[in-house]
Amino acid sequence: MSSHTKFGKEEIRKLRVFFEKTATKNTLSTVEFKTLLLSLGIFPGLSDAAAESLFKVVDADGSGTIEFRELVLALSLLTRGTTEEKLGYMFDAFDKDKSGELDTNEIHLITEQMKTVAEFLQRDPKKIEPFIENILKKADVDGNGTITKDEWISVGSRTPSVLQLLSGDDGNVSLNFSNPPKQVNHTPPKPKNSAGVCKALEGRTNFGKKELEALYKTFKRSDVNHSGDLDFEEFRSCIREVKVFPGIHDQLLEQFFKALDHDGSGTIDFSELAAALSIMSKGSGEEKLGFLFDTVDTDKNGFLEKAEIAVLLKQMKVVSEVLGRDPKKMEPFIENLVKKLEGGHGGVLRDDWIRVGCSTPSILSLLAGSDWV
Repeated sequence: MSSHTKFGKEEIRKLRVFFEKTATKNTLSTVEFKTLLLSLGIFPGLSDAAAESLFKVVDADGSGTIEFRELVLALSLLTRGTTEEKLGYMFDAFDKDKSGELDTNEIHLITEQMKTVAEFLQRDPKKIEPFIENILKKADVDGNGTITKDEWISVGSRTPSVLQLLSGDDGNVSLNFSNPPKQVNHTPPKPKNSAGVCKALEGRTNFGKKELEALYKTFKRSDVNHSGDLDFEEFRSCIREVKVFPGIHDQLLEQFFKALDHDGSGTIDFSELAAALSIMSKGSGEEKLGFLFDTVDTDKNGFLEKAEIAVLLKQMKVVSEVLGRDPKKMEPFIENLVKKLEGGHGGVLRDDWIRVGCSTPSILSLLAGSDWV
């Protein structure tokens, strides 16, 4: 992903840590988005209304949530883009009806955001209000009561205070990684009995009541030390019993385990296992492919390097043997697949992985040993 943004790999890794500590189900809500921006030191004093407007622009696919890739691309522009790019992005955020002009209501929203930031920066309100009014009058060159994008960029480029009063900085917004958000616990307290455990997960996974009960029995059988959680060896036993990933090799299994161990405890509880198996068995093709990508993307930079790709290729070869496929035919197929995925990047982007995977059903078949239905 670093080749598509102005961030380095280490910055993307740190952003991923902040994202995972804030996000619910691997995406950000409006509230979580604002929390993350404030944790990174971006837009201090950001009003709820302005946060909502900015959220809608960052949510490029209109899903109602923000994915990691959407966040990185937006922050790359807002922190490293040119003045014109930043001003254009802010215009799009406040142009709520996408008319290409800021009307009276949208200009009012900008004014309120500037006043909020001015207050945060301890500016004199008696001086700042006429200053803001003067800026906006200058922007409305033709005096028709609206501001076009070109008018907005023109006055903003000549007046550095415009970006400063919107972002709380001098326009050269930088990311502050020294104040990571506290890990948000999205998991309710564990019920004490099996009925309670399964009941708590109904509606939170794609499994029905009977499926959850059957999976819980498998979980309990695998929990040989009766701790209520699975360590790695117990997890291995459980995965074999539920027959996911036939012949899975140890390196991928270890990464799979770490991906499920969200709290880094070294063990996996039933809710973590059920959530993952729910995606792997009943999720959409995009969800399954995304889950696999995130499992292997160990440095969390949104990009699979050659070593990470090798883990998936090794699994494909193992599964093809289990399925009795002809290795002479499988190797050129896999090599051709890698070329498609890399696309000249020297690695694989998450979006490319999902796009190629959805158009090539054999990918999931060769990773899981079935079509995962």
